[in-house]
Amino acid sequence: MDTFNHLAPTFVRALQFLRNVSDEQVKQCRAQILKGKLKYCGKVNPLDPQDLKFPPMRKLDPDKCGETNSGMWQKGIRQDGKTDLRTLRKIWSVGRPYLKCKCKKERNKDCRDTPLWFDHAIWFLLAHPDVLFPTLSSIKVRTSMLIHYLRTTWRDGVLAAIGFHFLRDLMMGILKELEADGTLNAEGVLKEDQLWSYPIPAMLASIMLPTRIPDRPSRIPLNSPWLRRENGDPDEWLNAPGQMITLPSCRKAWKRQKLDCDTFLHLKYTSRVMEPLSVRRLVNEVLSRVIGDDTTTWLKRTKIGWTYNPKIASRLCRPAETFCEFDVAQWIESYHPDQCPYRMRRYMDMRSNWSIELLESEGCTHIITMDSSITDSPLLHGIIRADLNHISCMALDVEEASIELENCLDELFVRVMELNDLSASTKSFLWRVIMKKARAKMEKYRAVHKHAVAEPFEHPAVKRELEFITGRFLICPTDKAPNTPAFGPEFASINVPLAAVIARIRGELSALPALPIAPAALPYLMTVLKAHKGTFWWITNTANTIVSPVAKVCACLLRFLLPLVQDFCQERSLEVEERCGVRPNLWWAIASVGEFHVNLPKKVCSVFTADITRCFETIPTDGSEESLPAAVRFYVQCAMQIRKEISSCHTIRITFGQHGGIWPSWVDDGLPEEEGMLLFRERDICWLSGWCITNSMLLMGDYVWRQVKGIPMGLACSPIWCDIYFFKYEYHAMMRLADTGNTHLIPCFDSTFRYIDDLGAINNAVINNFLRNKGEREAGDPCWVYPEDYIKIKENTTLKEEESGRIANFLSPTITVTSPITGSYATTRYDKRSGLGFSPCRFVRYKSNRSVKQSLQIITAQVAQILLLCSEPEDAANEIAKVVTPMEENGFASDACWRVVKKTLWNAHLYQPGKLSVHVVKKALTNLHGFAD
Repeated sequence: MDTFNHLAPTFVRALQFLRNVSDEQVKQCRAQILKGKLKYCGKVNPLDPQDLKFPPMRKLDPDKCGETNSGMWQKGIRQDGKTDLRTLRKIWSVGRPYLKCKCKKERNKDCRDTPLWFDHAIWFLLAHPDVLFPTLSSIKVRTSMLIHYLRTTWRDGVLAAIGFHFLRDLMMGILKELEADGTLNAEGVLKEDQLWSYPIPAMLASIMLPTRIPDRPSRIPLNSPWLRRENGDPDEWLNAPGQMITLPSCRKAWKRQKLDCDTFLHLKYTSRVMEPLSVRRLVNEVLSRVIGDDTTTWLKRTKIGWTYNPKIASRLCRPAETFCEFDVAQWIESYHPDQCPYRMRRYMDMRSNWSIELLESEGCTHIITMDSSITDSPLLHGIIRADLNHISCMALDVEEASIELENCLDELFVRVMELNDLSASTKSFLWRVIMKKARAKMEKYRAVHKHAVAEPFEHPAVKRELEFITGRFLICPTDKAPNTPAFGPEFASINVPLAAVIARIRGELSALPALPIAPAALPYLMTVLKAHKGTFWWITNTANTIVSPVAKVCACLLRFLLPLVQDFCQERSLEVEERCGVRPNLWWAIASVGEFHVNLPKKVCSVFTADITRCFETIPTDGSEESLPAAVRFYVQCAMQIRKEISSCHTIRITFGQHGGIWPSWVDDGLPEEEGMLLFRERDICWLSGWCITNSMLLMGDYVWRQVKGIPMGLACSPIWCDIYFFKYEYHAMMRLADTGNTHLIPCFDSTFRYIDDLGAINNAVINNFLRNKGEREAGDPCWVYPEDYIKIKENTTLKEEESGRIANFLSPTITVTSPITGSYATTRYDKRSGLGFSPCRFVRYKSNRSVKQSLQIITAQVAQILLLCSEPEDAANEIAKVVTPMEENGFASDACWRVVKKTLWNAHLYQPGKLSVHVVKKALTNLHGFAD
């Protein structure tokens, strides 16, 4: 195997030197060869340098043809369906560059001479440079001249030789795997999952093992044309496969491979006339044609995306004006019930009894409606019906779109290094060509879609109606999810002017000079109507306020310590196992529904789910041992204990990126704080978290209020605070069982999960005993988890009436235990929008001023989740149809929707795998919904 059709002894590093190739170009060569992109393969012109031609083959081998100079081609793939040695030898050299005489091309004569491998020719010429330069004086000069041409006009041949080295290594690896295990099939011989992102490795494996191709590949289709997607759309980029990893908590999680991007550019989507534009593809096509194929990697690390006009919610929902600019005293003085707008005849049919329940002192109903007929304007009526996320359609203005594209190109030419290094004349020429092509595409689109008109949001009649409605009524969204503090005893008024509060906060934050400058504004409240319950909830909006930057830093620090805390839990768990023989689950928190689903046990005999009710508003924030600051101290101490055992660097450095990114890293304790960075030690992290808790303030009318109980949901660090607070009690509950001799109960919590305030327990028959009230258990009973003074648990597991088993909705999946005896169960997707009593708005509408391609990505995300959550193919097929149907109702073409479904199924290997094969899902779609693959 080592000598069969061997390569010349020139390794990749040597070829890099000869060609002066960078490591990045070597990576590109590997990618190109694995994609099957052979530049000189097939019926194409060979590589034929004009300044120094390849020598006649007879000068390299006396038995070869010497009538014409040679040219360079690359060996292609010819699969004849045969498995004889001659066919396999051809496969063995796929992609290999070779020299051959040009007799057939120049003289129409076939000399039937065999080719000469290009790497053998280079090796020979390095030893005999006089073949090319017989008149030069010394071997040193001759060798220098050869290297010069290898770096210029012969460079493509060297790049082809470098690429072939990777294919040869791949083929050798396949044979070594077969030597170790002769039973492997075409899928099993490729051990590296990343190779399945390319078409050539899978194709070679299937050709070498034609009788061992699996009927249903478990990783990807061997002939998938979508193995790597890079179409250049602003809303799409190269999909990177992920991998299943094991977390420090010993649970599995799907980790998607991150993409390296240096430059982020945004292009404003002015109108639908920009729909045919694909900036990346357009720029790449022009660069390839004008400069050459070497430009294919120039935009690889640049991400281009769309920005959009404001949604109509910005015109109708005005919480800042309502809650910050509201003059309470003036309203109370001028308010008269008989003159309230809700008494007008036009709103008689829109009143709801909810207002009686919410405002008992009023004794009468106020307007609460989700009916767009609240307005008499048919123009505004049509706009509101499209929901609050709708973006008004704009006129197809090519000039406006061209200006946006010009600005984007200007920034692109400045921020991409390779483009910036071009001469001014070249950049100007490229700019003009790109703009000319873009304008032609947009003009063509406008000619076809002349009927598209702008929505009359700026029409005087519409504006008058908007002013009438927003000046009299509070318009707020409806939602099922928010569970946030109600405005009441949780807030206390501060008898200090707003300016004084802002000045005090700025003075305290001066100790952190590297923090980004924040607006001089306090958070304010937004209201959300939970329509299925008939109640209002409040959300604290902290975006673009004075506390936003410090809250983001606090969240970043606490998340940075998370792996160390999980390591701490694993060490304590192993200690308990060594002492008691059982390993406790000390970290219950999960980060996603995917993490929950992949850690479900093979058998499920019982399931328990519950809500931790009103957790954000009940977490104590005082200085007691039951408070959030105490939990944060415990969390930080656990992390630092592990850090001090493995490293001498105990300080976290925070640096800030250009686009608001925050980058934490460990540094030496003695490192001085420099400009543009912040250093945090153990006590500093606790101080910063305490500062954020103390300064949970908001503006309501003319008054400043402090949240004295609970934490604001809208703060960046609130979710991690919630996890930290519950972690302290979950950890001590498990350790308490070990310390009191109740180790037989510890295995019951192996599959217990918590996502912020949602609790789920699988195969845990004792969980109800641990959630009893204090009055229901004996003094000193160790079987409890959360302190009932602050935390209330509400079970939401239901009994299935039609047949035996239990049903529980935890996050997105619904788990149905079909047989508690055998442990069989089924999972499907849980739609939280069902059973609300009204028809919620679903997804975006076609007429919204958004990119159609990006809007259709909603289907991609939904189908990927369905493939993960559903355990039965019929359920998956029906759920997919439920996604497509509302998109069709929203105006999107049925064919376009199903094409996205087909593409997502074809690319299923890019997403976290579920239990279903894509093949059976396609079959169910065909049988139930006429899906055509």
